[in-house]
Amino acid sequence: MRLFETGGESLSEAKEIGFKNEPELRRPFDENFAVFFPGLERVRSECVLDDVRLDTLAFDKKAKAFVIIEYKRDATKRDIFAQGLSYYKQLQRHQADCVEFLSEKRGRTVMRKEIAWKKTRLIFVSAHFSKHQIRANWDDPPIELRQVRKYPHYLVVSNPDASDDKRKDPEPEPSTTEYSEAAWLDGKYGGAKPTPQVRDLYFALKNDLIAKFQLDHVQQKRWASFRLTETQVCSVVLRKHKLQITYSTTKKDLLPPNDFINDVSSVGRWGRGNYRSDLTTKSDISRAMNYVDLVYNDIHGSGHTTRTTPKPSPDACSEADWIKGKHGPKPSPEIRDLYFALKKALLDEFQLEHFQYKRMASFRLVKGTQVCSVVFLQRALRITYATSKKDLLPPNDFIRDVSNKRNLGIGHYRSDITKESDLSMALECVGRVYRDNKPK
Repeated sequence: MRLFETGGESLSEAKEIGFKNEPELRRPFDENFAVFFPGLERVRSECVLDDVRLDTLAFDKKAKAFVIIEYKRDATKRDIFAQGLSYYKQLQRHQADCVEFLSEKRGRTVMRKEIAWKKTRLIFVSAHFSKHQIRANWDDPPIELRQVRKYPHYLVVSNPDASDDKRKDPEPEPSTTEYSEAAWLDGKYGGAKPTPQVRDLYFALKNDLIAKFQLDHVQQKRWASFRLTETQVCSVVLRKHKLQITYSTTKKDLLPPNDFINDVSSVGRWGRGNYRSDLTTKSDISRAMNYVDLVYNDIHGSGHTTRTTPKPSPDACSEADWIKGKHGPKPSPEIRDLYFALKKALLDEFQLEHFQYKRMASFRLVKGTQVCSVVFLQRALRITYATSKKDLLPPNDFIRDVSNKRNLGIGHYRSDITKESDLSMALECVGRVYRDNKPK
């Protein structure tokens, strides 16, 4: 869509300026919620359900159903459908908490039976969606897309249409034909339609592959392909009562056949590779992930990609224990909320990896280089930027030079975050360090 400014004797085309980060994109929606989401009641921002944090939990007063709203500055490289399914299931598991939040918001008791739980839906708001995301027909759970574009004097919010998206699509094109994961799961391409149990097993496997190895999912007609950049690591085929995962290797010494690994080099199969496993339980997924790890590391070692997984440290611990203050100060609920907002922005904006230590959280590039680290104070978050370059982060009221002080993280400069407005300034500093360390 083209936007023109009127005035004078001629038209001038407004130039899109984009958003610096996710908080900047989100701010106008938070401040004008009723305008952008008519008919929805905002229940809670930064809503925490166990270990999942929803950007906004809202309620559709007409449908009598909850709505999850998520913001992404650029959604093209994110598997929003896997994330949406995960958030949908988490909400269903914590129905009592959601009802309690709604009761607090309204000042009266709301009964669980008043809610149409099956009508729960998700809305993703982003400046950029890929063509695959726009064309997907995802109704289980229902997911809606809202595209927002920023101009000097305007915000344009629309339901994206693939024909209007003139950007280069950064996702690899698997073929001239695009296939829908939803249709594949429904058996519409001639394959087996799995039972609900096998369908759930597939999503559990998919989420593990994406979360642990950052693989890209590319849907084919008869199988799902999971790739490291453009190199396939494994593929998955649906059967009615099981999943079949094929490991993309021909090396017998890498995957010697056993009671779980079958040599299928001499039989017909979908996907690439000579070795396959049948998955019927969640424990099978754990076994399969060990073999995927071998193939992943073999591909990585051959120079196909620069992705690495940081090695665990003996000082590693759980994020939950750290947040509870078992190894240091216990943050206030407000500081805990600020941490989750910062973490989400670091993972979404810069695709950093999170690694937890006893006293701090480390955020790294995929090659293992630390970009920043975070420690808890009782009334503040302390972020240390992993750089010693004074010209990159000149000290000011927000950035302190701590090169001569004891510091848990790596780097000479840090900031204390005590309120939401500090997040944007911290993310701007992280951006400088990120760009300085990012491979050229």
